[in-house]
Amino acid sequence: MVLNASKTKVMLFGNGDDDVIELRMFDKVIEQVSKFKYLGVLLDQQLDFSLHVDYSISKAKRSAAKVCTLFDGREGIPVPLAVQLYKSLVRPHLEYAVPVWAAASAKDLDKVEQTQVTCLKRLIGAKAHSSGSAVEVITGTIPIKIRIREMCSREYVRIMRQDDGHCLKQLLPFSVRKGLRFCPLSYLSVMSKELSRHLEGCSISDEVHCSTVALIKPVKVTRGSILSVDSFAYHDRSSVEKQKALEEVDSFVEANKGKTVMVFTDGSVYDGAVGCGACSAVLVPLGDDDKYYGSKGVGKRVSSLTCELEGIIYGLELSVDYFTSRKHRHERENLYIFCDCTQAIEICVKRTSAISRPELVKRLALLEDILSEMTVNVIIVWIPGHEGILFNEIADGLAKDRARDVFTGIVSAPNVITYEDAVKIAGDIAIKSWQRK
Repeated sequence: MVLNASKTKVMLFGNGDDDVIELRMFDKVIEQVSKFKYLGVLLDQQLDFSLHVDYSISKAKRSAAKVCTLFDGREGIPVPLAVQLYKSLVRPHLEYAVPVWAAASAKDLDKVEQTQVTCLKRLIGAKAHSSGSAVEVITGTIPIKIRIREMCSREYVRIMRQDDGHCLKQLLPFSVRKGLRFCPLSYLSVMSKELSRHLEGCSISDEVHCSTVALIKPVKVTRGSILSVDSFAYHDRSSVEKQKALEEVDSFVEANKGKTVMVFTDGSVYDGAVGCGACSAVLVPLGDDDKYYGSKGVGKRVSSLTCELEGIIYGLELSVDYFTSRKHRHERENLYIFCDCTQAIEICVKRTSAISRPELVKRLALLEDILSEMTVNVIIVWIPGHEGILFNEIADGLAKDRARDVFTGIVSAPNVITYEDAVKIAGDIAIKSWQRK
């Protein structure tokens, strides 16, 4: 590779602003600069990133000004739309590469905070003298300093999940600070102390890449519906609509009991959004066969979504065992999987998390193939949870009891956390920190 001398610059970092260095390349003197933009970050000789903060603020203000041309004057726009536009078009400029410059001075961070408040005020049509804290509460937007802490925690998790040979993971224990001046890695460690306490004793799962075959492989699970209403905003519906939905579920179960295999699955987390989790499944068999009940611990640091997905997989495993044990079977049979988590159903049917949850998707696809070879059609159906549906309540109770057993140590479970769940903990820490204020 041939270097272009005219595009190459030299820069001295440190306190000596007047220091001069003369470098030559191909008999050409390399220009010495006092600032340089590298990968979108403005570097200065003191590495205090004040220039980059001003640069980010100017870009955010220009973006906000363009957004404000979409509506009339000071009337503003609906708060949900304003927040969505701000988070999509404005805030990315303020938090670009924030783990690098998060240790900027308090004065610079105050300027970033003021920029966020000013942009939100313009978007929602608030008065200039309105309280900045009130505006952030109304819009549900985390203050920028707390947001920076969350972003630093995310970067810390990303580094910690790398293999031991990764350069950043090797440098992290040896990063230092001088007085109140931090190097970026040292600042990440300081900002992530509370997260580290939450993750103490558990390991972050390695990054696993999903193969192209898994992404394009046809899905053999279909989504069905037995209700006249869908899951969208179900809890906001009237009591009459809810009662009708429950009657439809009960009538379907009664009509198909003993004629079609039905499995009710559930997942539960004890002690927080991410904590000790378990899953369960209840299989309602054909004829007078005995019902299959089961539950198992998922992990000590898992989210409810992971538990719901594990519940569906566990239900499919029970179904494989059941159909294998039957001596006499029909040429083709249906298997109904009932789940009260819409997001888990979307992942199963559309593979929306094939990249972030490759291991779960791989296990799901394997069970689909086995059931397909057994000429079993798998139909997954959403039903409302915690509404008194008999078998769903049984599955819910089994999952909760098993999750409590994992928490108390009666049942062992893996102490491994996924990147997504660690990030969720970081977000919860940020929200609680904001609420304490």
